[in-house]
Amino acid sequence: MPSEFSNFWGFDLKNNKLIPLKMGATDEQNLPVIFSTPDGGWAMGIYSPDSPQKSWPTVGYGAFSFLPQNVVKWNNVFRIGDPKGSIHFRSYVIVGTLKNVRVSMIKLHNILKSHNILK
Repeated sequence: MPSEFSNFWGFDLKNNKLIPLKMGATDEQNLPVIFSTPDGGWAMGIYSPDSPQKSWPTVGYGAFSFLPQNVVKWNNVFRIGDPKGSIHFRSYVIVGTLKNVRVSMIKLHNILKSHNILK
């Protein structure tokens, strides 16, 4: 993504709060990630009902900045020790203003919860 998305957030779904993440190469952590422009006019977030994995409860989402290349990236990581057959991963990408992404992530989480899709 372009480096204009310079505000990195973890989203605490239990308290519906944005947690600032450090700019730069961050350690992987367990909160869904939202990147936004400084004014909040543009944002993109990633959420998976399958993250973090039970065997990896402290990780699952990464946020990285590569300033020499003028880009940033987020990811949603799944670790599978001995994959066999088809494996499916659910990840939802939400785009809008920072407020839109935050509200949509809450709504998505609540819908998945009401349908017993969350672990």
